[in-house]
Amino acid sequence: MNKADLTWGHGDRACMGKNIARCEMYKLVATLYSLFDIRPVDPNKKWKIKETVLAKQEGVEATIRLRSGASLQQVEQNIKNAQPDA
Repeated sequence: MNKADLTWGHGDRACMGKNIARCEMYKLVATLYSLFDIRPVDPNKKWKIKETVLAKQEGVEATIRLRSGASLQQVEQNIKNAQPDA
């Protein structure tokens, strides 16, 4: 990882929820990749990375297809399960 990445702050002023946020992001990415086949449109194309306070990628194009064996009902159920209780 980039040692200059201050997304979550540092030291005494670091984000208290960073571990929870990272856990949620890992779960989200795992769920997305288990349900969808995500591939770059052009695997040889370089991404443009704009580094400010947060790193931002530009020019990222991908195709997203439902994996065989996955159903839209699974996707909908995952979305419903992720909703906080009203």
